Amino acid sequence: MSLQNFRYCPRCQVALVTKEQDQTTYKQCPHCGHRQYQEPKVSVVARIAHRNKLLLIQRAVNPRLGHWGFPGGFLNVNEMPEAALKREVREETSLTISVKALLEIFPMEGRGPGIPGIVLAYDCACLSNPESARAADDAKQVRWCGPGQIPVPIAFSSTQYMIQQWLRQG
Repeated sequence: MSLQNFRYCPRCQVALVTKEQDQTTYKQCPHCGHRQYQEPKVSVVARIAHRNKLLLIQRAVNPRLGHWGFPGGFLNVNEMPEAALKREVREETSLTISVKALLEIFPMEGRGPGIPGIVLAYDCACLSNPESARAADDAKQVRWCGPGQIPVPIAFSSTQYMIQQWLRQG
C-alpha cells in the first residue's frame, strides 16, 4: 500500500504528518509518535529449465495480464523466499521444484509508483514430471519453451534479461 494512503494513526486515529529522516520519507503521528513506513514488497520467481526448455506461464492477473513470465509471486508474512517460491510454483503449475541458486535481485516493475519492491530470481530444477505442469491460480497457460519458441509479449524486463542469459548459456 502506498504511503499516501495512510492518513490516520492506526493506534490513536490522529491525522499523520509526513516526515523525512536520512532520505527516508515516512508518516508520523504528532500525538503518540507512531511512525508508518512504506516498506518494500518482496516477490520470488523461478527460472526452471528442463531438456533445453524453459517453463513460462501466461499471466492470468495484472500487472501485465496475458504476458509471459516465470512462475512466482509474493512472500507471505513469516515465509522465507525459498519456501514461498516452492509454494508459488506449485500453486501456478502444480510442479514440485528444488531451488538451486539465487540468480539476481531486480527492482519490481509494473505495480505503479506507489508500491516499491524487489524480485528475487532463482534458478530451479523440476522434481515432478515436467509433462504434469498445469496452469492454475495466477497462470492462464503453462508452456515449456525451447530457444526458438519463446512467446511474446514478455511481462517484465527482468524476465527478458533472464531468458537472454539462459539462451547465451546454450
